[in-house]
Amino acid sequence: MGKAFFVTMTTILTSQNLQTEDAQVITELYYQLNPNRPSLNLAEALDSSVTYVFVYRYRKQIVGMATLGCYRKLFSYQGWVEDVVVDEAHRGKGIGKQLAQAILDKAKSLQLDKVFLYTEDEKQAAIHLYEQLGFTQRDSRLYFLNL
Repeated sequence: MGKAFFVTMTTILTSQNLQTEDAQVITELYYQLNPNRPSLNLAEALDSSVTYVFVYRYRKQIVGMATLGCYRKLFSYQGWVEDVVVDEAHRGKGIGKQLAQAILDKAKSLQLDKVFLYTEDEKQAAIHLYEQLGFTQRDSRLYFLNL
C-alpha cells in the first residue's frame, strides 16, 4: 500500500479568496483562543490594508491561523502578532512554527522595524517557539483599556 500524500501550506487570506466555509472555520478557531470575546466581521478585517491573516491548511481544511497587524508610528513601522491558534487535533506538528515563520517573512518583506507579541505565562510551548524564532521578553508592562 502506498503512502498517502496530503498538501499542507500557509497562505494569506484576502477578501477576494475568502470562502464562506473558511470564514466559519476561522470564527470557530478564534473562539478556541478567545471564547469570551466576540470576533469582528472577518471580511472587513481582511479588507484592512494593515491586517494580514495567515491560515494553515491540511487536506484543504484550515487547521491553524495567525494575524499580523501593522501600524505606523512617527518614525517606524511596526507589527503585532495576534490570534495564533492551531486546532487542538493538530497541535504539536510544527504548524504554529510555520505560521509564525510566515508572519516573520511577511514582516521582513514589509520592512517592519519591530514585531511585538503577547502570550500568557502558562503557554510554555508558545513561549519556547517564540524564543526559538528570536523573540526576547521586553522589560515593560502591558496595559490595556476595554472600550
